[in-house]
Amino acid sequence: MCHQQMLKPLDPMSDVVRRPEWCQELQQRWQQQIPISDQMGVRISQFTGYRFEVAALLNANLNPHQSMFAGSVFSMATLAGWGMVWLMMKERQLSASIVLADSHIRYGRPVTERPRAAVSLDNLSGDLDRLASGRKARVKLEVTIYSGEDVAGTFVGTYVLLPEAQEDSAVSQTQTLLFG
Repeated sequence: MCHQQMLKPLDPMSDVVRRPEWCQELQQRWQQQIPISDQMGVRISQFTGYRFEVAALLNANLNPHQSMFAGSVFSMATLAGWGMVWLMMKERQLSASIVLADSHIRYGRPVTERPRAAVSLDNLSGDLDRLASGRKARVKLEVTIYSGEDVAGTFVGTYVLLPEAQEDSAVSQTQTLLFG
């Protein structure tokens, strides 16, 4: 008797409450522009418009102590914050380069179970109105890091949003300094 295995592909964004198409676009952007995110197995697990959450593969990020490597925890949290800022800009039909300008992370306990990072509008400050008027803006937010259901740490990041014209100017100034 011949047995066949039937596979049904699942939409990875099927559980996302708000704007799964934007989350899919963001996930693809990370895979193309930030290859380490794919190596780490960072995946968007939820966006509600109020809360954004990502998860990572624990096995792809283990250190010799069988917990998540601190650099991977930092990267996952940075991406969660970056992703929330990107989605907020998308909601307001704004476009800019997002740059992490300052950050602080506090590791409270090792991540030994399903790694997750979540950010909500409760722990966010900044003004996107500046960006809407063509000026650079700052957004500061707090990302909670989880090991399974337990809080494992906190990341605070300040992201600078550079409008396209400022980004081009900054690039040409840098090129002038480097190449004369």
